[in-house]
Amino acid sequence: MRTPRDLAFIIGLFLVAACASSVTPSPRAPAPSTAASGSVGPAEAVTVVMGLYSGRPDPQWALTGEEAAALDAALLALPQSTRTPPVGGLGYHGFTILLPGRTLVAYRGEVAAPGDGARAVMADPTGSIERYLLETSRRHVTAGEYLAVAQALAAP
Repeated sequence: MRTPRDLAFIIGLFLVAACASSVTPSPRAPAPSTAASGSVGPAEAVTVVMGLYSGRPDPQWALTGEEAAALDAALLALPQSTRTPPVGGLGYHGFTILLPGRTLVAYRGEVAAPGDGARAVMADPTGSIERYLLETSRRHVTAGEYLAVAQALAAP
């Protein structure tokens, strides 16, 4: 005969199993690559994440084929750099570009693979990549999110 304690344990296991099976796993970003250069490939799926929040999910969207092709051309035009890319803090902290097999972060005039230490960096002194990605966000973010990033990009 089962005791109330046994029944409570079985019910608890059942609830944990039921909850676990109803959770949809979130998509995982590709493992970061240490290479910053290379072609995006307009036919590839490109997802952009606007780094804005620390306590809730950041806005993200997929680029169209045309947008991915334009991003590809802009990235290929950037010169290599030896600078260490800046790291964001609270508020706007860059655009993460998720590509099949690699990840890039565009922030404060630099485009590089995320992480610390030695890695290839592309110089973007005019912020062209960040400004372009901001423009692609118009249909996907709120007016407040757009304005917050636009103001951050305009600040010295």
